[in-house]
Parts: sequence; structure tokens; C-alpha cells
Amino acid sequence: MLFRSLLSNSDLRSRHIEDIIKLAGKYDFDGIEIDYERIKNDMKLWNDYILFINELYQKAEKKGLKIRVVLEPNIPFDKLSFDEGPTYVIMCYNLHGAFSKPGEKANPKFIGELIKKTSEIPGKKDFAVATGGFNWASNGKTTTVSQIGATLILKQYRVKAERDYESQCLFFNYKDKDNIEHE
Repeated sequence: MLFRSLLSNSDLRSRHIEDIIKLAGKYDFDGIEIDYERIKNDMKLWNDYILFINELYQKAEKKGLKIRVVLEPNIPFDKLSFDEGPTYVIMCYNLHGAFSKPGEKANPKFIGELIKKTSEIPGKKDFAVATGGFNWASNGKTTTVSQIGATLILKQYRVKAERDYESQCLFFNYKDKDNIEHE
């Protein structure tokens, strides 16, 4: 796995950091956002990733660059020790998705649990919410849909969105031209 090689080898990790900082400078960015996902419960990889974040932050700070690190909601927060410095962005979505049955991307309980689980992360935290969703078809095909895409589907099939009382999320059902049901 390229990601594992980049992070576990100090020379490759340093080169990767330098490449990121050079790109930010080349395009005159004022910051860098890192969104490396699917580390899951691999604690060795987490330790290497946190080392990478810390080294990137130290080098970026010298160049006047801000660092934001996006974190998935399902990571083992209780087993990790993040350092203060970067802004940590917690993904407050993915409760349901292409991997699951139909449902909301988030709800108040899910978000509240994330806020509690991430309370030990030091420094600045942001919480990201999703504006898009998924289209679950009765034929088993699930696709992502943006907010604009959902609006176009609503118009095309002349259906109205409803708001789920518990999650406060919008949803709708329709049957397409091939008689396939969608949620």
C-alpha cells in the first residue's frame, strides 16, 4: 500500500511533506487540508499518520501555512493522541451511505456522540456536515447525489421532499422511467 510506505519510511514521509508544501507555495495557497481516509483500526498506521501530521504542521507553520486534518467519524478516537496545532475537521456524516441500507447521513444523536468522542482532541476543531446524499435504487444500485442533483430529480419526477422528524434530514421516494423504485 502506497500510503503505508509513504508514512512508515521517514525519508519518503519527509519528501511527501516537502512535495505538499511546494505545491501549496506554487499555487499561492494559505493552507493545506489533508483528507487521508480508510485507516480504520490499524494502530501502526495511525501512529505513522499522526507523526506525518505533526511533521507536516511544523514545516508548514514555518512557511506560514495553516493545516486542516479531516477525520472520519468511525476512527478509534479513544486510542489516539493528536497534538495541538492543526485544525481537526470531524466528518459528521456517513452514518448511512453506499455501504448501507437507506437512511440519513447524520442525525442529532450521531453528531452529539461525535462531539463527545472528539472532546479530547486538543486545539481547534471544526465539524463538517454533508449537503448531498445517496440514491438507493430497488435494483441494488446506490449512487451519490449532490444537493443540486437531488433538486433536479425532484423536478424531473415531480415529487416532494419530506423532512424526517427524528434526523431532520430531507428524503424522497420516486419511481424512474424503468419502473425502479428509489429512495
